[in-house]
Amino acid sequence: MKGNQGTYYVEDSDCHFVCQVAVPFQKRFAPESEEIREIAVGELFQALEDPKIQAQEGAERLKVRSCKTGATGWVLAGAELKDWSLVSKLTSSASLHEGVGLEEPKELRKLDAGEQVELLAVPQVDEASGELRAKCRALRDGLAGFISMRTSKGTDLLKPVFGKM
Repeated sequence: MKGNQGTYYVEDSDCHFVCQVAVPFQKRFAPESEEIREIAVGELFQALEDPKIQAQEGAERLKVRSCKTGATGWVLAGAELKDWSLVSKLTSSASLHEGVGLEEPKELRKLDAGEQVELLAVPQVDEASGELRAKCRALRDGLAGFISMRTSKGTDLLKPVFGKM
């Protein structure tokens, strides 16, 4: 995000990820290490080191810090981890709602496929529907609200956009 005099205040990061499938969060690098807790779907975390290969299994493990709790530990690096970006592009049209819940949503407007949004907060699960929802701001008109992270068929609705805004 750039200020009116050209100063960048927020930039994309290549060390932040959002969890797509619940994974164990372990205290040490070794696979038999104590599990601290489970990283939940939609939880944001920061990689603290480059991935390391585990000799006996061949799996890459990544030292991370939870953006939710600040705890550090190790996770298996794989398909369940996705790069995080503040700016994302919609893969198909979606509704921008006033609140996080979907029970009685007030639709602010329809967002078009290809439209870009800036994520304003870590995505959260709507308890009533179980959907992962994100607070965002439409870059086209600045309108802020909540959208679902996936379509009803389970495909990702947002694709990260990397680089300067």
